[in-house]
Amino acid sequence: MSVIITRPYGLLPHGNERTTLDHVYSARSASIEVLRRDLSGELETIVMRALRKEPHWRYQTAKQLRDDIASYLAGQPLSDLPDVPFDAGHFRASHSGSETVLAVLPLKVMDLAGADSASDYLGTGLADALITRLSAIQRFAVRPTSSVLRYTDADPLVAGKELAVSFVLEGRIRRVDDRIRVTVQLLDVSDGTAAWAGQFDEKFTDVLTLEDVISSSVAESIVPHLTGEELTRLAKRGTNDPEAHEAYLRGRSYWNKFNEDGFAKAIVCYHQAIAIDHGYAVAHAAVAEYYNWLGIYSVLPFHECATSAYDAASTAVAIDPMLPEAHCALGQAMLCRDFSWDNAERELFRAIELNPNYAPARTWYAFQLAMEGRFTESSREARAAVSLDPFSIISRFCQIWCAYHAREFPGALSLCHELLKTDPDKVMLLYVSSFLLTALGRHDEAIANASQCLATIGKASRTLGRLGSAYAWAGKVQQAEDVLREMNEFAAHRYISPYHIALVQSALGRTDEALNMLARAVDTKDAWVLWMAVDPELDPLRSYPRFNEILQSLNPRMGTLVDHISSTSKRIPTGERERTIAAKSSVTSAIANPAADTSPTLDDEAQQLFTAGRYYATRRSAEGLRQAIERLERAVEIRPDFAAAWAELADCNALLNWFVEPPPPEAWQRAKQAALHAVGADPLLAEAHASLGFVRLHYDRNWKDAERELRKAITLNPKNLVSHRWYAYSLSAMGRHDEAVSEIERAQEISPQSPVIATAVANVLFLAERFDDAIAQCHKALAIDAGGQAAHTILRWAYERKGMVPEALAAFEQKRVFAGDTPTTRAKRAHVLAATGHVEQARELLDEIVSQRTEKWVTAYEIAIIYSLLNDRDNAFLWLDKAEHEHAVGFTFARVDPHLENLRSDRRFAWLLSTTNNLL
Repeated sequence: MSVIITRPYGLLPHGNERTTLDHVYSARSASIEVLRRDLSGELETIVMRALRKEPHWRYQTAKQLRDDIASYLAGQPLSDLPDVPFDAGHFRASHSGSETVLAVLPLKVMDLAGADSASDYLGTGLADALITRLSAIQRFAVRPTSSVLRYTDADPLVAGKELAVSFVLEGRIRRVDDRIRVTVQLLDVSDGTAAWAGQFDEKFTDVLTLEDVISSSVAESIVPHLTGEELTRLAKRGTNDPEAHEAYLRGRSYWNKFNEDGFAKAIVCYHQAIAIDHGYAVAHAAVAEYYNWLGIYSVLPFHECATSAYDAASTAVAIDPMLPEAHCALGQAMLCRDFSWDNAERELFRAIELNPNYAPARTWYAFQLAMEGRFTESSREARAAVSLDPFSIISRFCQIWCAYHAREFPGALSLCHELLKTDPDKVMLLYVSSFLLTALGRHDEAIANASQCLATIGKASRTLGRLGSAYAWAGKVQQAEDVLREMNEFAAHRYISPYHIALVQSALGRTDEALNMLARAVDTKDAWVLWMAVDPELDPLRSYPRFNEILQSLNPRMGTLVDHISSTSKRIPTGERERTIAAKSSVTSAIANPAADTSPTLDDEAQQLFTAGRYYATRRSAEGLRQAIERLERAVEIRPDFAAAWAELADCNALLNWFVEPPPPEAWQRAKQAALHAVGADPLLAEAHASLGFVRLHYDRNWKDAERELRKAITLNPKNLVSHRWYAYSLSAMGRHDEAVSEIERAQEISPQSPVIATAVANVLFLAERFDDAIAQCHKALAIDAGGQAAHTILRWAYERKGMVPEALAAFEQKRVFAGDTPTTRAKRAHVLAATGHVEQARELLDEIVSQRTEKWVTAYEIAIIYSLLNDRDNAFLWLDKAEHEHAVGFTFARVDPHLENLRSDRRFAWLLSTTNNLL
């Protein structure tokens, strides 16, 4: 097919591979433009798949191509072959688990007489390139470059034993003029014998060929029978241009020095490589890595660095979607630039899936998990990073830093001291040890280590901030004040993070000033604030409502951490600090007691299960809800009077009706029983009454009882967002639209940056048939969370009602990008087609959906809406009746749903409502 399509544009294969590639690259742009004039929609997708240069991204069989053509002709969605989307459910956290481990030592550079004096980069650069190549074979693990650098001049067998590896690759390089001679051998560490050896004499421009030969020979020596896929991965080059590759190797050599001077030189080399070959994906990923670290070091404002990192990483992923370094850097950038937790986690998942032995992805994923209070998972990932890269200071720092935020102070400090014994000058370890010493009340030592960091690194946001807070926690107010002044002065020359200022102000007991700085950190997208939910130094602020408001704006699903951390964490000793501040500080602020936990229980295991359950519940997915229910059921089994756990269990069972297709038939009844248990265990718990009200609304459709329970919940806790949202929906369903809008706007006043509440406002406005306002509100919600599927859905509905056909179709496509191709997505496609006048296509797709409903379930309410939009009243009422009997969630709003407008004049509509509690 590729030959047939490309023949008119002179793209026939040539005998010379280079000539063929030149023709493909030079003509590709023009051919696409010609094709676009003749093709449209998904047919272009089929053609472009057939033309992909990468074999693994093309159709693998004629049947795949035939099936997609048939789907196109039938108006059905294309298959997701060959580029299958990543399924997070299949992700496994452990690394490859291989017992075979390889270390590639930096090659020794010899006899450089007559050669470029800068050629010593070759030893490290070539080793780094081989490590990258060989890491593609997942049947054995390869120690990262950071772990082997210390063994440049070491005995290879000693190095192998210390690195705990099975094989060591070591060698020598001689370069004279334009030729290099490389001698390498693969040693079996167990007996010291050579498993393979080779000698190569090549022109310097043939370094890439040299890498090809060495990597394939080493891999086949370790794993004798490589699969075709493994051989393809092993042979993959980032570039075919030797000059670009040389520039990249120089950059990696500088980067691995891991200091600011090395970073500065590395970025120049990376850009040189990209200038020579713009399609060099790993060089773009390296640029992204550089900017990510620049932000961490607060050299420039974090958001500026993260934006540059995002651009570079996105380019890398676009060039090579199979490059783990690119997905890892993109995940970091998404988190730091957009505070996009789910998208960042997805990219890190993808990096680990592509290479389970890629330690940096484990490290950054551990950091994100710790930020969200998922400490068990974080510890697992940090340990995996250390096992993969045992001598990397970053891996070790990650392990200790995450343990510090998990309040494992003694154990983390012990590990820190063990590592400092072997290398007392490791500044990153001194830095984290200062926090740990403060947490344990050893203030003089904390100040000493913070001072040593400052003396070694120099003045920077993180070093000044640490010293200032160390002084403040020790009660040395004047010294802390001096550091704050110095930070303000230094800000005229170099970036100072508001988050680091907040830590000092918090330690000084200045609540308002600290909260102002945290709010500024969120507003300016300073990514240090991502640690806010779990930072031990912010514990004194957790009882203040504004702290939770700021945290909710940062990540709505982390608000539940505040009460748990406040009530269960080990807190930094504050006695001396508070006495000194009270005596000396001109601006004092009492440190309030931690907020009472809304779920008091004497059983630690039940509390831990409850906290884990609440976390999984916030993921709002079928698997997340199942995980949550499993933990919450165990919590109430241990403590039958645990009201908050019963309430959360009720909500999770109720939400199965939204996230599981088809919903479990017993889900609503279980939700109702759990809600009744919650109210019985604690009649004054707002969450319990909210849960019961939700069940009364959607399951019992008892409007009076639902309203009573939801109003009771709001009375008990006026700032409970869930209660306000569900009460607003209840009012909408009853047709009391003005009250509903007022109620949901009150929730928005409480949490103006919540994407869930912003979307709820749009939903209420849509049900009130205020479509223009709903559209505007959807855009606001999507500005907060671009991936909000509910907001995309409501936006599409509003466009449909306004007759804005192109916008409605575009909104559907945007939703499909996030949701993927599922039976429900296909039903929504039929919906939008029916709403926009594509009657025949909609009817054909709907007939297929109905015929396949047993295997590919779709809610009866959605089917009823599509029939209504097609003006097929008989079938619409038939499916509305099914929806009512199946307790379909949408049926709650049948009385006011704008989609059913053309049914309301039919007497069957009033009769249907009269058979339920919906007749008001």
